[in-house]
Amino acid sequence: NPISISKHFPQYFGCTYGEYMRRLRINKSISLIQKTSLSLTEIALECGFSDQSHFIRTFKEYTQFLPKNLKAYRQISFYFEQIHFQTFVF
Repeated sequence: NPISISKHFPQYFGCTYGEYMRRLRINKSISLIQKTSLSLTEIALECGFSDQSHFIRTFKEYTQFLPKNLKAYRQISFYFEQIHFQTFVF
């Protein structure tokens, strides 16, 4: 029974079913930001958010920063990895 599951869910997971699902979606979005070149809109839809705005609000609520900052960090990090790699290749 869905109501029984929802009622007892916090006992086993320490959060509501809705919070648990949002955490899963945010974790999936972090992985997609780090591993793909999808736009934030595409990532939002892929993770089950109704639109990019809702995704960004939820992402910031759970991580304390914006998804575009993580995406920019990934690009900067990749850039420096390439420089580092090129510097030491003979």
